[in-house]
Amino acid sequence: MACWRGSQAGLCPCLSAAVTLLLAFGGTAHGQVNPPPAPGTPAAVVAPGAGYRAGALEQRLFGRGYRELWTTPIEVPVVDLETFAGGLTPLRLGGGSTTRTLHLRGGDGRRYVLRSVEKSPIEFEIFNRSILADMIQDQISSFHPTGAPVVSALLDAVDVLHTQPTYMVVPDDPRLAEFREEFRGLLVLVEERPDDGPDGAPGFAGSRRIASTEELFEALEENPDHRVDARGLLRARLVDLIVGDRDRSHNNHLWAAFESPEGTVWRVIPRDRDQAFVRFDGTFKWVVRAWERRLVVFEDHYPDIFALTRNAWDIDRQFLVGLDREAWAAIVLEVREALDDEVIAAAVERMPPEHYSLIGAELTTALQARRDHLDLAASRLYEVVFDYADIHATDAAETLSVTRYRDASVEVIITVEGGQAAFRRTFVPEETSEVRVYMRGGADEVFLRGEGAEDITVRVLGGGGRDSFHDESAGPGGRTIVYDAGEETRFPDSDRVSIRRSAPSRPMAWFEDRRELDWGSQTIPQPTASYDDDRGLMLSPGIDYRRYTFGKRPLGTRVQVKAGWAFGLNEPVVDLRYLGRRAVGGHDLRFDVLWSGVEIINFYGFGNETSTTRSKAYHRVAHQQFGAELGLTIGEVDGAYLQVGPSLVHTSTDTLGNSSFISETDPYGAGSFTRAGFKASFGVDHRDHQGRPTRGVRVEGRTGVFPGILDLVAPYQEVRLQVATYLSPPGGQRPVVALRVAGEKVWGTFPFASAAFLGGPRSLRSLRFQRYAGDGLLLGSAEVRLPLWKIYFPIPLDIGMYGLGDAGRVWSLGEQSDTWHTALGGGIFFGLPDRSEVVRLAVAWGEDRTAFMAGLGFIY
Repeated sequence: MACWRGSQAGLCPCLSAAVTLLLAFGGTAHGQVNPPPAPGTPAAVVAPGAGYRAGALEQRLFGRGYRELWTTPIEVPVVDLETFAGGLTPLRLGGGSTTRTLHLRGGDGRRYVLRSVEKSPIEFEIFNRSILADMIQDQISSFHPTGAPVVSALLDAVDVLHTQPTYMVVPDDPRLAEFREEFRGLLVLVEERPDDGPDGAPGFAGSRRIASTEELFEALEENPDHRVDARGLLRARLVDLIVGDRDRSHNNHLWAAFESPEGTVWRVIPRDRDQAFVRFDGTFKWVVRAWERRLVVFEDHYPDIFALTRNAWDIDRQFLVGLDREAWAAIVLEVREALDDEVIAAAVERMPPEHYSLIGAELTTALQARRDHLDLAASRLYEVVFDYADIHATDAAETLSVTRYRDASVEVIITVEGGQAAFRRTFVPEETSEVRVYMRGGADEVFLRGEGAEDITVRVLGGGGRDSFHDESAGPGGRTIVYDAGEETRFPDSDRVSIRRSAPSRPMAWFEDRRELDWGSQTIPQPTASYDDDRGLMLSPGIDYRRYTFGKRPLGTRVQVKAGWAFGLNEPVVDLRYLGRRAVGGHDLRFDVLWSGVEIINFYGFGNETSTTRSKAYHRVAHQQFGAELGLTIGEVDGAYLQVGPSLVHTSTDTLGNSSFISETDPYGAGSFTRAGFKASFGVDHRDHQGRPTRGVRVEGRTGVFPGILDLVAPYQEVRLQVATYLSPPGGQRPVVALRVAGEKVWGTFPFASAAFLGGPRSLRSLRFQRYAGDGLLLGSAEVRLPLWKIYFPIPLDIGMYGLGDAGRVWSLGEQSDTWHTALGGGIFFGLPDRSEVVRLAVAWGEDRTAFMAGLGFIY
């Protein structure tokens, strides 16, 4: 038998020392036999990823994962394309964002796939030869390279449909046709691809039809005779918990339809086990886990179950809601008993012998421990499904009965034509806070009954069709709300039921480009960091508490607290912000408090051409500010809002220091100064994304009126306006042109801290903070943002470059000036795929000065 091993690429020797200390990464690992075996070769030896070797420092920083398995060669069969499954004929490429997949048709009429064991988390090959690419590629070592057969054996034991994966090497065979170059010599996982049978014949496992998750949602919505085998799904999900598979999203499930006397039953077919037993360990991923909780580590105990199950919440919360507590507990017990020690030991032995000898005993022990504590993990999943329970009817005409009992329980029954119950379950307040019933289309009848306590909030959404609501209850009322926007909908004449003539939509819990919830809460660490030449490094650790509420998008309540320090100034920043959506009479309430020593840090006097012949320290200002603002949003329609409220600001500016411009000029407003007034802010936001938009327009304005009270000798007014627009061609990774125009005007006798200031990393970027001051300002900015890389591990990330240009000036009473100040520069950015967060690093040149800056988010 010939013997081949996967190749190992190394980094450039001249960079080895720096890379060892900072990144410590080897080259890209291929999991490929070189030279590839010829057709008819019975077996080959290959290391799944020889390039994942790492020293102790790298393993501590970036994780041990399964490096030992990736770098240990295994002997596997070579695919015989002539005889396997009656002969394989390539059809097309497929796969997700990281896996190379080849679809084939077998001579037996079935479909098969070859899926690469090695993954490529970088989308564009032209960027693969770089240190950063090696760092990203290295995170694939967190995956178990040969764990799929272990999961397959466990699913066998609990009677869940699945395929039987086998590890093989692809030969250098002309039958591969145009796919030969890409797949020859590749270590792959070979398995059947569940499919419909030809010409109406039974398909995979004797099923009538195979559907994707999206197709299943449509089938269930259209026909009340279709239902999901919830007991089988829960068995599959319990195995997911045991093996630590966090990646159970829509795409990783197929569904098989079977006929029964009660109608069509859909059984789950879990697939793609790349992230079973995943170990996102190491210091780096431990830090990132504070924001990305799904970076779980497979051990002998369970991680955060909310994080482990997050990708499958849409499936879990819709399809498992019909199971009661007794059925749930019985299924947990059933799975525990089915996965006895012998079954687990035999499953682990399905790994290649070379890998079993390394971690077989450890993996067996961990699986047994997780099985023993399955009830605890399952109870957390139960909370996900039933704390805020979602019940979905269909587009057919149905009857809903909601009955409240004296023990505060709520019974929900949905019947179809003929009186057959399509859904029946009782909810208790110890488990459920809220029940939402989505009736969808059809002429539905809704009956609200009972006289029990209303500990559980019930929401009924009528959906389309001519719906009728009937209140036959006798309880105190108040916690039953019905929603319907239909013109012909009949509502009950009752003060026990709250009526909303609207049709709020239900957000999806998770999918590719959007994260939205309408239940629960989370507390997110929110450290911010920035750097510029004036303030130096600024670190502001904080927390962001979000409470998600039905009908309030994207959230119901938000509290943000930050406490930071500017190391270049030795000054503090404390920021508290509260937002209550529809908190007062249907209006948003905001309350902001700020204590800061970095709002005004320079003063050069008033004018567009003030001198800088003295030192930087001469123009430095010791300025403390405490402010509080209360705002009420009195109008919000289609991305536009108007917010009004009072404002109180106290400032303290040191004018006693020697040899400083502020002490020599002593401008109005210096020293201890308090002002109060009334502010209004308004805006229109028609961007496609808030964090990193590609199209749209945003307008932001703010006006303030400050009467001559407290320390103000006379009233003054201010207006500040910014308009930004974003342009980009259609497509995926595309350049974005971002344009901004900003203006300010201040009237009356105003304190110097309220002047229109030009300069700083969020203004004209080559200038120092508050470099020019006046009573008017105009600023224009342009950026070209070009995404270059799209990576997927350890977290999905976009990487790009951008160029920038600014031009602006101020006007000051009594000055004649035609000077415009300019800046040119550029930088790089890192952003999440959902465009919610961005980290930027940039440099700008102008007026004999080079300014460096870094921070979170684009400045507009």
